[in-house]
Amino acid sequence: MAVTVWGIGTTRTFRVHHALHECGIDYVTEPVRTRTSDMERPEFRAVAVSGKVPSFQDDDFVLTESAAITRYLMTRGHPPRPVREQAFVDQWCHFMMMELDATSLYVVRRHEGLPEIYGASDVAVRTAKDYFRRQLSTLCDELLDGRTYLNGSFSELDILLISMLDWAAFVKVEIPQAAAVYAAGVRKRPAYESAYQHNYGNRSRS
Repeated sequence: MAVTVWGIGTTRTFRVHHALHECGIDYVTEPVRTRTSDMERPEFRAVAVSGKVPSFQDDDFVLTESAAITRYLMTRGHPPRPVREQAFVDQWCHFMMMELDATSLYVVRRHEGLPEIYGASDVAVRTAKDYFRRQLSTLCDELLDGRTYLNGSFSELDILLISMLDWAAFVKVEIPQAAAVYAAGVRKRPAYESAYQHNYGNRSRS
């Protein structure tokens, strides 16, 4: 069975496609989009235990969370990291997934992008954008000190962060200069470019 990714078109599916392009892994894409009838396909529901994209298959191995899939792809075939380095990566992975993704950008997604489902709320959107900027500033103070990549060399942390910076640009959140310089560097990677086109088509980044 080929490596298969179920899902395109979202920030979270982009992370998986980006990792696959970085690793040079051949794979099959099932172009399931959120909130379409494709999500009710029996073969998709059999893989996606949470009913969400992205879902991922590698032979008989299945994963369904974008951060977990990205970690798996970027570390498979490599020796384990030293325990303290892994703890460093885990710290910032959890920080980004909680503070930047779930608590900030997805609130904007709900109340600005999907008001017919979650209700429109200018207050919630404004507060979430402000919170994103504050939390991103924390990461900038700690990590974005002119380095090219967060962990010294390109890793899953960079895939997570660039996906969120692209998302922030799409919903018009201003970011610190250090983050903008970092993002410009990551976007020059050929795998980023090819994965972006694969996942989003011709969608603008801003």
